[in-house]
Amino acid sequence: MDFASSKLRIYRNRNSQIGLKGGDRFAGLWKLTSISVENKMGNAYFNLEPEFIGRSIEEDYKAAEKLYESYT
Repeated sequence: MDFASSKLRIYRNRNSQIGLKGGDRFAGLWKLTSISVENKMGNAYFNLEPEFIGRSIEEDYKAAEKLYESYT
């Protein structure tokens, strides 16, 4: 997933959360929602907010792994 510069902080934060939860990238399920935030000048824009839902089941893990491998 590509992230614009305004979303890089969210991306880095999520990577840290993945490491803290243990396992690899496919071991957890995450829900991404959009939230309204303001920049330093008071302009509103939408950003992403990841929420850990739980551990993935083996079927989901294998499907995510297969999809990932199709891009590499």
